[in-house]
Amino acid sequence: MQHFSCPVFLGISLLLAQAEAAELPAFQPGLWEYQRTVLNIGDVHPQKSSLTKCSDPTSEIRLKLDELKHKGCQFSRTVSRGSHYQSTWKCPSSSGPLVVRDTLTVNSSSSYQDDNQVKAGGRITHSIIVANRVSDCPASKTDLSPGIARALAPRSKHP
Repeated sequence: MQHFSCPVFLGISLLLAQAEAAELPAFQPGLWEYQRTVLNIGDVHPQKSSLTKCSDPTSEIRLKLDELKHKGCQFSRTVSRGSHYQSTWKCPSSSGPLVVRDTLTVNSSSSYQDDNQVKAGGRITHSIIVANRVSDCPASKTDLSPGIARALAPRSKHP
């Protein structure tokens, strides 16, 4: 099984768009396990990967949202039905627009599943990410990454 470390793979896709229209669900910081399955249309076998790391998913979502906004992504209004959130958004890319359709199912503050479809050019990729909080972080792993610390820091009102 492959391992990944990029925050993009954290199963936060819908939550990014959701912040535009609805309250962002709060997830508990701690040791999280992420299981990702990706299938490119036309591939026979899905790619599977996993990651276990100390994380504050809510803060990472906010950080990623800021990054995507600065890249010019446009978010639609999120539709919320109980624990299911559906959204779409469009981002510019060098190969043409990237269109994302996403459904997030929030099981609890320590568990969610993200079903995601990305269309880029003529290629379609479907991914499912199952995220579960495993435990508290070990004492040596409780410090936040610099990027998350910046996302949580009070923002200056000066230009």
